[in-house]
Amino acid sequence: MLGQWIIDIIQEWVLSLSYATVAWVQAQGYATEAWVQSQGYLTAGYVDRGPLSGFDWELGDFTRDGAWHDHDLSAVVPAGAKAVLFQCFVRAPGVNMLFTMKKKGMGPAWYSARATTMVANLSTVEDLICACDTDRKIEYNATALTWTLIRLTVKGWWL
Repeated sequence: MLGQWIIDIIQEWVLSLSYATVAWVQAQGYATEAWVQSQGYLTAGYVDRGPLSGFDWELGDFTRDGAWHDHDLSAVVPAGAKAVLFQCFVRAPGVNMLFTMKKKGMGPAWYSARATTMVANLSTVEDLICACDTDRKIEYNATALTWTLIRLTVKGWWL
């Protein structure tokens, strides 16, 4: 077999190692693993919230005046979350109406996640990702016109 010679060399080398050398190599591995964990690496990721039974917030939970407002996610999103995946339903009698979210304190609106009404009186459903601050707050802005539906549900978050 082509390459078998390299396997044989490695096996011979491994067998020639003393017990002390093997113990040292294992200790280095454990030390590296402990260091990685102490740095917080490989301990973060997406957390799926699981099956949902309803919406977290609906039309009446949002001020719709074209201005930015704070929105607290702490009742749903756990401490330590960095960003949130939302499912957003919007409907309005007009087109191009925006429901926009951004991290609290973040600069201009182009750093935001947006749901837009595409067709008058038809619902648009979008998955949106929005960063949150350490207090699990975001800011939202809903166009200052008549809305018939805004529903927001947290699908999961990133730690």
